[in-house]
Amino acid sequence: MKTFNKIVALGLVIIVFFSCTKRFEELDVNPNDPVDAPLGAVMTAAMVGMIQPLEGEDARLAGIWSRQFTGSAVQYAGFEVYNINSENFDWSGFYYSSRQQAIIAEAKAKEEANNFYVGVSKVIQAVMSGNCTALYGDIPFSEANNLQEFPDPNYDEQADVYAGVQVLLDEAISAFSSGTGSDVYEVDFFYSGDAAMWIAAANSLKARYYLHVGNYALALASAQQGIADPADDLLIPHGTSYNQDLNLYNSFGTQDRQGNMTANDAYLPRLLDMNAPESRDDSKTVEAERFATYYILDGDSLYDLNYDGYWAPAASFPIINAVETKLIIAECELRAGGGAGSALTSLNEVRAIWDMTYNIDSTSNARYDDYDLSDFGTGGIADNGQGSTDDNLLYEILEEKYISLVGQHEVFNDVRRTDNLLGLSPAQGALMPERFLYPQEEVDANSNTPRPIPGIFVPTDVNQ
Repeated sequence: MKTFNKIVALGLVIIVFFSCTKRFEELDVNPNDPVDAPLGAVMTAAMVGMIQPLEGEDARLAGIWSRQFTGSAVQYAGFEVYNINSENFDWSGFYYSSRQQAIIAEAKAKEEANNFYVGVSKVIQAVMSGNCTALYGDIPFSEANNLQEFPDPNYDEQADVYAGVQVLLDEAISAFSSGTGSDVYEVDFFYSGDAAMWIAAANSLKARYYLHVGNYALALASAQQGIADPADDLLIPHGTSYNQDLNLYNSFGTQDRQGNMTANDAYLPRLLDMNAPESRDDSKTVEAERFATYYILDGDSLYDLNYDGYWAPAASFPIINAVETKLIIAECELRAGGGAGSALTSLNEVRAIWDMTYNIDSTSNARYDDYDLSDFGTGGIADNGQGSTDDNLLYEILEEKYISLVGQHEVFNDVRRTDNLLGLSPAQGALMPERFLYPQEEVDANSNTPRPIPGIFVPTDVNQ
């Protein structure tokens, strides 16, 4: 972990350095004194730069608007009831801290004929662009991060961004598969230079983004080549040092803004709490241990995040994992004609993972027995009130994903993508949020920002 601390610290320095250079380059440009850094340092910056956009403010807001958390105090109490404006959003993490560094790293990696780092750089660019377009809709992509040529980059249509993301991931897989290059600078704190693991992760990411646009056949084909074993999950590692490598949820909830975000009025803790009316426990499912890992119930009978459990200081955070991949397979098998039987097999594989994870002492606090198709029939223990066996099974798959991917962007993406199939109730009014707002800094600086500015209840193109 000391090595990771040093890497993170170095990455933060590089990010600040590049960000400051970006802000002041128009005031102090000297072509005879170029700003530069070696490949290993820039590669580190790009990887560290992924953390905040995926695990920070956007993830918390996505969780609040998906009813997994509650905005309880100060500014977050307003976010809870959709009182939010463009000044509350920021793209610097997606574009400058990570994507920009990955583009620079890619160019340097090509100069050194190191296809391994080319592949990592392209995966980072794909994740930043794919997750950003999912949250915001149309975004700068083909002209982005090229200030000299495109000071006001045009916005690419959301479908075109997703297509470009798939190209990046295909190029990444090709680079990794070439066998040229390696983690020569020992900066890969995700997979320690294992190209095969990166290829699997890239395929899982392809499946995610194909699912976003409703291409179930290609999502299924990609997922089947993706991460199959939780041991191979693409995870952000953490440590216990504040302002260095601490889990960002833990840092926010215990150090930075205590009490601003809880789970008091959230839906997910009630779904897992065996004593709540909404509990999903049945004769084959007991969620007590997972509930206790995610949440605590304080003396006032109010829910909060368990900062000694799932949100512990050193708890890793998923970028993409086997559980998401298997649940994509399950959904796509059902939607793309693979059949309920195949879909159920993948769902049961996820349940087996959670049984191994939470049922560590064979107590009655955790149980994830295999479901049978008959369980989803009328009157079955998993009859979710959707009508047919297939519809009840689809509901179960999406509900499992809603629980399993707690705190990630993907939960909010699924709520919108499926037209809120789970039937979550808005915190206020009759509508669920459909998008994040373009940051005010972008609105002010880029004349190509779409106008009129779409509000939070306007679906992005792929979700219309």
